[in-house]
Amino acid sequence: MIISLTNQKGGVSKTSTTANLGAGLERMGFKVLLIDWDEQGNLTRHFGVTDPDFTIIEGLLDDEKFVPYSIKEDRLMLMASDPKLSQFDKLFMDQIVGGHLVLKNKLEDLKVKEKFDFILIDCAPGQGLRNMNAYVASDFLLVPIEAHSFSKVGLEQVVSLIQELVKNKANENLNVAGIFFTRHNSKTVISRSYIDSMAEEYSDLPIYNTVIRENVNIKEASEVGKSIFDYVDEYEIVNSNGANDYYNFVLEFLEVLDIEPRTNFSLPVAKPKRMKAKPVATSSNNDTPEEAPAKETKKVRKAGKEDVAKGFKDFMKNE
Repeated sequence: MIISLTNQKGGVSKTSTTANLGAGLERMGFKVLLIDWDEQGNLTRHFGVTDPDFTIIEGLLDDEKFVPYSIKEDRLMLMASDPKLSQFDKLFMDQIVGGHLVLKNKLEDLKVKEKFDFILIDCAPGQGLRNMNAYVASDFLLVPIEAHSFSKVGLEQVVSLIQELVKNKANENLNVAGIFFTRHNSKTVISRSYIDSMAEEYSDLPIYNTVIRENVNIKEASEVGKSIFDYVDEYEIVNSNGANDYYNFVLEFLEVLDIEPRTNFSLPVAKPKRMKAKPVATSSNNDTPEEAPAKETKKVRKAGKEDVAKGFKDFMKNE
């Protein structure tokens, strides 16, 4: 399954999410390939790869150089970025027939899709032939946004491009696997109200309940070349909002696609403190302990592949 993480606007945590989603999926038993599709190479540097011998551009031009780097044995691998990605349109525009199929054809010719459970593409901001290649190669798009209007513009541009691809039959099966909010600050009224309005406007698409909060651990993890999960494990950081949010995000991502985790993992938690026993409240009518009120749980929207596809088609009809 190929998923492109994309938004026409930058700074919405596409790279952090690609890295941590991939790492979380690997920990849950899946084999994952990450493709850094941005010439800035932030995903490549995120995992400490510098001056790579093989890059995605070299791999597209020469089959023998399509060599991913191993991040976690052979279960989590990375196809490194290349500064020449900024010249992608010039390099491949002369392929008048099939210029938008370069990545798709390469992945199919080398049977890359058959070797991995998930291929995650970290797209660059903006439009053009390069991102068109990513969309044409993908089964789903995953769209991170911040809770403000500028990020919504990027989402609208993505939806417009999908409609164009489907209409022109470049990728009739392309669907949206979800919209989710990053760099969230629950203390601001604007963030909360914006999420509510987006959920109403895009009700035909999966809107994730999990939001990724602003958290310093996410930034620190990338600076030392680790996923958020490896970072909190190594430094024994307990109750990290960043780790908890991405853990729940990975679970919800699988739930939306109706896929069961193959294994699970736990995050570091604080050791329980010894508490003094407190007297149990009793009812005035009898001497049995009062029952605690049932905790209301938040219903998670679940949608299988067919439901995701149907939701997006219904959404497009209304456009």
